[in-house]
Amino acid sequence: MKDFDAYQKTYEGLPFESQLTHFRRKNLLATLDKYQPRSILEVGCANRPLFTDYAAFDSMVVLEPGAEFYENARKAVPEQARERIELIPKTLEEGSKALRSYAFDMIILSGLLHEVNDPVRILEISAELSGNQTVTHINVPNAYSFHRLLGKEAGFIRSIFDISPQQLSLQQPRIFDIRTLSELVDKCGFIIKDKGSYFIKPFTHRQMQYLLDHGLIGREILDGLDKMISHMPDLGAEIFVNVVPKSK
Repeated sequence: MKDFDAYQKTYEGLPFESQLTHFRRKNLLATLDKYQPRSILEVGCANRPLFTDYAAFDSMVVLEPGAEFYENARKAVPEQARERIELIPKTLEEGSKALRSYAFDMIILSGLLHEVNDPVRILEISAELSGNQTVTHINVPNAYSFHRLLGKEAGFIRSIFDISPQQLSLQQPRIFDIRTLSELVDKCGFIIKDKGSYFIKPFTHRQMQYLLDHGLIGREILDGLDKMISHMPDLGAEIFVNVVPKSK
């Protein structure tokens, strides 16, 4: 069982995570613009619930088991959107039964599958909560991230699939590449509609933050690294898939 209190404290102290969150959210917003869901389930919002950046929905349910993250989300609900947003302080496994009467256009599993003990069960529940046209958006760190490949070639890690100290501190037991993620969603009854990676991260979180703090790189470089994905489409810091259920 994940220690959510410890996770919240570690996550909030992560160097560079706020910068990567920006590009993760940028990719997610592009997905929302593409599919235009009206009813959304967000599974785990951390310290930045989706409704703080996106308002083009009729209803949104947010599951967040972390007490501090949940309380922050509760305080962030806009007054004018209170009737359209439901916050539930539970995991997906705990809250799934209560959600079976809902009809979701999109389910968002952002930064989740690499952290849970049983990603198969998470995807099985997502399939149970999906209609034939429901899109599930999934993003996770990429084993083939440029910085991991560089670390291996420089001799700092033995394999790009090694679990880093940062992952251990966040209780993250695995890392995916696009092949293993694709195989997992297929096994769990989904078809991939589109997939990719985003943001070229040359160095570790801590190294990237050092460069920012000392003025060696700035926003222009970060934006340029995001655009570099067009030249290195498989080497982004994180990967994503958008999936729909196989015919039920």
